[in-house]
Amino acid sequence: MAQSVGNAPIQLQYRSAVAYAAIRVRLSVGELGPALAKLWPEVSAWLDERGIVPAGRPLIRYHVIDMPELEISVGLPIASSAVGDGRIEVGDLPAGCYAVLVHVGPYEELVQANADLQLWAVDQGVAFDGGDGAPGWAGRVEFYLTDPMDDPDPLAWRTEVAYLTLANRS
Repeated sequence: MAQSVGNAPIQLQYRSAVAYAAIRVRLSVGELGPALAKLWPEVSAWLDERGIVPAGRPLIRYHVIDMPELEISVGLPIASSAVGDGRIEVGDLPAGCYAVLVHVGPYEELVQANADLQLWAVDQGVAFDGGDGAPGWAGRVEFYLTDPMDDPDPLAWRTEVAYLTLANRS
């Protein structure tokens, strides 16, 4: 099996629900980079206007992947309660057991990192809550742990890829 070079060992982790504020969009894969450059700052400004401090690193939650189209939420985790306004949604990543991979390297390698995680799941007999012909994903997310403004070297960028599994659902 081909693996992206910078993957840390995959782990199963139980996680509590994570609240987030985000903008949900449907776009093509080719539009992703330019959209992210606008959407994360927009969510951040919305939080700032309300005095809400992000509770973690930026995220992309994947709802539906119908290549080449994606339906995603682009946002930030939050600790305090908030109410969306139509443009900004407030949601939760569900609690449960997640298969988690931390990729170190450029964002262009994230497709392979996701493929590695999916192949690992097949090898281990781990089923995800979504995908496999399902209309959407219950909990598929990427957290961007490294801010490229702080570390411009793409070889050092860390991205956490996590998929909700069907194991030990609460």
